[in-house]
Amino acid sequence: MAVEDVPGERSLTGVRVAVTRSGGGAPHDRLTELLLECGARPIAVPLTSTEPAGDPDALVRAVGDLVSYDWLVVTSPRTVAPLCEALQHAATPLSRVQDRRLRICAVGPRTAEALAAVGLRPDLVPDRFRAEGVVESLLDCESLEGLRIFFPRAEEGRDVIPRQLRDAGAHVEVVATYRTAPIKGGGEHLSELVAA
Repeated sequence: MAVEDVPGERSLTGVRVAVTRSGGGAPHDRLTELLLECGARPIAVPLTSTEPAGDPDALVRAVGDLVSYDWLVVTSPRTVAPLCEALQHAATPLSRVQDRRLRICAVGPRTAEALAAVGLRPDLVPDRFRAEGVVESLLDCESLEGLRIFFPRAEEGRDVIPRQLRDAGAHVEVVATYRTAPIKGGGEHLSELVAA
């Protein structure tokens, strides 16, 4: 259903919207698709790019022991590709991850789709697609006391999930899978577009 079909919502027909996130102009970018459905004219002006983590070997070392964890918590589709690459480098086949006691939590449907596309089916997708929803959903499943949780994420990610999981008694391993870097001149380009 388009926004203009929803009572009380405004149409975005003809409105130009700057999409500043990395990948905003890529085909199948969900935000761009939604804006187009609503009649907007999205303009890709990425201010950041996604780059490998500062120490990509840390992820390779960490996933070598992945099957010994109780939960894998994935909070972004961007985590999936580096995670799979690390598993390959660590000689840990996906089939071994699937035939395990390890359960997988995906923060939302897009992350769940990205995981399923590589053969990792999530056991849990919270109703609230935020950090707090992840923690609440895990706590609803079971006591986290003494459980081992592997949490791959952006280098600059918030500490809400690891902190709350540790407060609940879990042992949490946080490993960077990628980092977000500013694009040189991106802000100036956006300012020029706004001024024009």
